[in-house]
Order: sequence, then C-alpha cells, then structure tokens
Amino acid sequence: MAAAMVTFSASNGLSLNPGKTQLLLVRGASTPKSAREDFIITVGSETVRPGQTLNFLGVTIDDRLSMATHHHKVAASARAKAGTVARLAAHLPVGPYLRQLPNGIIVGKVTYATAASFSPRLAAEDPPPPAAQRVAQLAMNRAARTITGHRLTDKVPVGDLLKAANLPSLNRATIKAVAMEAWKAFVTHDGDSSSGCGNNYGSRNPLGLLLFDSSSTISRTRAGSNGLISPPLRIAADTFVYAAYRIWNSSRELRAAKTLGEARRAAINMSAGAPL
Repeated sequence: MAAAMVTFSASNGLSLNPGKTQLLLVRGASTPKSAREDFIITVGSETVRPGQTLNFLGVTIDDRLSMATHHHKVAASARAKAGTVARLAAHLPVGPYLRQLPNGIIVGKVTYATAASFSPRLAAEDPPPPAAQRVAQLAMNRAARTITGHRLTDKVPVGDLLKAANLPSLNRATIKAVAMEAWKAFVTHDGDSSSGCGNNYGSRNPLGLLLFDSSSTISRTRAGSNGLISPPLRIAADTFVYAAYRIWNSSRELRAAKTLGEARRAAINMSAGAPL
C-alpha cells in the first residue's frame, strides 16, 4: 500500500512527507488495540505507525470512525474562548465592537465543519446531542450573556439570549450547513457527459452519488414525488449522508431552490423552527 502511494505521488509530481503522513487503523468491535503495533507502513526511509486519531482538515476522527474526540476538542475550545471573551469584554464598552468579539473569537471555531462532525436535531423528539455538544452550546450562551449584560439568574430564554447577541445555536448552524451541502450535492456536477451519467451531466460528488444517483432515488430533475428521495442507507444511522437525506426530504423550499440565495434562505427558514 505504501509503495503504491509513493508511486502515485511520484507519477503526479508529488513527494510524500513522512512527518505529515497519518495512518489510521479502523478497529472493529473485536479488534484488539494491540493490532496497531503490527500494522505499519514505510514512507521513504521512515516508518509510519497508526495513531489513535487522524486529523483531516481540522476534523479529528478516531479509530472507531467516531467524532467523540473531535467533539471534546470543540467543547474545550469553546469553553476557553468564552473565557477569553469575558476577559476582553471588561475592557470594551457595550456596543458594536463588543458584539463583534464572539464572532471573531468563538463562532468560527465552534461552527467549523459542523455538517460533518455534528448530527442535526430536526425535532424535539430526536435523540439528544452528545454531552460535548451541549458543553459547547453552554459556552456560546455564556458569551451571549457577556455581550448582552444578562446574568444567569435573569433566566432569559436561550433563544432570546442568542438572538439579542446575534450568535448562532450550534444545532441550527449544523442544520443550515447540512442543508447547503445537500443542495450543492444536487446541483453540482464535475466533468462532462463522457463520464457516463447521461443527460449532459458530469459526475456528482460522493454525497450526490449516494443521495441522488442510485436507482432507488429520484432522477436528476425535481420531477416526481416533489423531489423526495429514498433513504441512502438500509437502516437509519448517525451519519452525514443520512442527515442530508432527512433534511432534503424535510424542506420543500430547499428542494425547489434554483439559486444559491434561494437555498440559503431555505436553510435559514428550516433551521429557525428547529430545537436549539
């Protein structure tokens, strides 16, 4: 496998950096942790061993393909940055500069890659979010109280608090992100019709292939069943593609969107009625 990677890189004018090469051995329920010791690859003259986690574009995945480690990192970062906001707020007057503070310090970090790392809750009866996600949201709430001047004892409803501070709910941010990715997967095609997809369409991205190009789903138009699609998996699963399927089928406005602006409005409208 390592030799094939080196050969592929060399043929494309690339050189593998052993220091940046990561290896993750995905373990099954019966796979012992010691299996990592026997699974190694050689890149150049250096040996690369599997780690317990792999960092891909800022998202941490563990050897059970779980996001738990990533969730804990996000929660810890959110708590630390909410503390930073509180300390800096002591030196700023109430006003636009103070309101911009959390957006620059905490929002980008907490909401980064939410579509891939968190599961959206569309209704109150959906399973509760993981504990780490709740911790991250509590940190956002703390930042909101900092910039609005509300105290915890004021018992301001969280929705009103976040709205007054112009800060997002983590769950609603996740819904918007997944909705946009689903819409982009529907309308985006790479390459040309020579890929065999027919109808003058190029190849879809992997999410689009799973959602829209199987024989069990709709065609590449919005005709039929109001654009509803069939489940991409045989059983319900806590995965990105299953979340995208649920959100796509839950919003007629999203399915009818023909421009990026229309899709964004649909995503915002859909998230507005979801749990915080």
